[in-house]
Formats: sequence, structure tokens, C-alpha cells
Amino acid sequence: HKPWPKDMAFGPVADVVRQKSRENGEIHLASHGWRGVNALDGKAKGKTMIICGSGRSIVNTAPRIPKWDDDLIVVAINGALKAMPPGSVDIYFTLDWLSDRNWWSDMDVEAMHPGIVGVLGLPAPGELARLFKKRYYFPANYIAAEPEKAAAFAAQHGFLAESQLATHSVMHLAYRMGCARVILLGHDFAVTAGEGGYYYHWDEVCEKKHSLNMEFMPCLDMNDRMTVTNQNLTKNAAIVNCTAQMMEEEGIEVWNCSEAGILAMPKCAPLEQVLAHEEALCPG
Repeated sequence: HKPWPKDMAFGPVADVVRQKSRENGEIHLASHGWRGVNALDGKAKGKTMIICGSGRSIVNTAPRIPKWDDDLIVVAINGALKAMPPGSVDIYFTLDWLSDRNWWSDMDVEAMHPGIVGVLGLPAPGELARLFKKRYYFPANYIAAEPEKAAAFAAQHGFLAESQLATHSVMHLAYRMGCARVILLGHDFAVTAGEGGYYYHWDEVCEKKHSLNMEFMPCLDMNDRMTVTNQNLTKNAAIVNCTAQMMEEEGIEVWNCSEAGILAMPKCAPLEQVLAHEEALCPG
């Protein structure tokens, strides 16, 4: 948790980022009832964390997550929250000031998902402090705005690893919580076919603006079907693969159950198959 190198944070844009991160961080730190992410250490020992991303495949897989299963911790990242069936989410996770308010707007989150908690980066929009009664914070890129405060916060309250991708940080959360297994849903990292068209996110149909701005390139998905992706999505898929490898080396199983997209990990299977395997492994 060192300050960003000068060549990574300079100019007017970086100044805006620092100011927004600082403002949001101050709101969160001044709020009541929060704890640091280290308060979650070991709280899910031996359990399975299901990490839900915003790929279109989440529409098909999220309804198949068993409800009220004490052995599962279900995390919705960013815009995946609105794709989740009522009562299915335990943790909402978002990183920083780039978080889109449309991800949670027009929702009574705690009524829809009783008991849900927020795991939030300090630079995330300040209104999230009012949205979740229980909140657990980590520095995220608050370190770019307030490096000394962020370092002190991390030392006292804990931190999550960062790689410009929320899933990487959530996988570290699974490690800190003591999870034995991680299942990825909605991690397509490619355009995915769905009702009414082809989707960039679960609720965002690809239009002309996408092809003009995102430099799509053709590729085969995990099912050997033709699709398109871009360099940013490919990079993110590589980050998740590398993180999964590190977790496997620590004895934590990582499965991709997204059933679509380009995340071709060594362990890919339908959700029900992986959960059935878990039940077979559990004594009794």
C-alpha cells in the first residue's frame, strides 16, 4: 500500500480522482456502525463463496443458487446486484468512486436481501454508507488521495489486494474469510448471446457505440462458439486466471460455473455439478 507512482497518477484527471476519493472516504469514515474488513477474517471457514459478476450468463445461473444454505456465501459485485433473485445475496461489493449509482438505485437493498452487508472501498460513493447498516471497509484507491491515512487504515482495519478488477479483491476476501472453495458466476469477459440480442453486461445490449469505442475482436468462447471480446476483457480474464492459480496453491478450489464467455479455467463445470460434489465431500 504505497502511493501510486507519479507516472500513474498525474494531471487534471488524477486530481479529480484524488478529490472524489477523498470526499467519499471522509463520508464513510465519519459514518457510524462500520468495521474494517479484518473483522471478517475466518468468518466463513470451510465454506464456499459464490462470486457473481455482471456477464449476461448471470441471468441463467443466479436463479439456480440454493437459498438459505449456511455453507454458501453469495457475493454480488457492482451491477450484478440487480440481476440477483430476492433473498440470494449475502455481501455486496464495490471498489471505488467509479461505481455507478444505477447499480443500486431504486432498490430497497436490505428489504430485498435481508441480512446483506456491504464490503466497500473507502472511495466508493458516500451514499452507500446509508444503504447498508453493516459495512466493512478497505482502503482501495483511497491510497492515491490520502496515502498516509490509507496506510494507517490498512494497518489497523485490514486491506484487500487490488488489480484494477473487483473480482481479484473479492477472491482475496474469500481467502481472508477462510473459504475452502470459490465459484465464479457471470464472469463472461466477452459478449454473450441472450434474449433480444448480444450483451456486453447482463442488462446492456451491444449497440453501434460498443463496436466503435471498444475495438472488439473475434474469438472462440469456452464452448467453442464464435463471439467477440476486447483487450480489457481479455486482460481481466487473465487476472482472474492468475488469481485462481494462486488460490489453488493455497488449497482453495476455484471453479468457473459461468457457462459462457472466455474464462476457460482448468476447473469449469455447471453449478449444480460443483455443488453436488461439495455435498458428497461433506461428512454426513
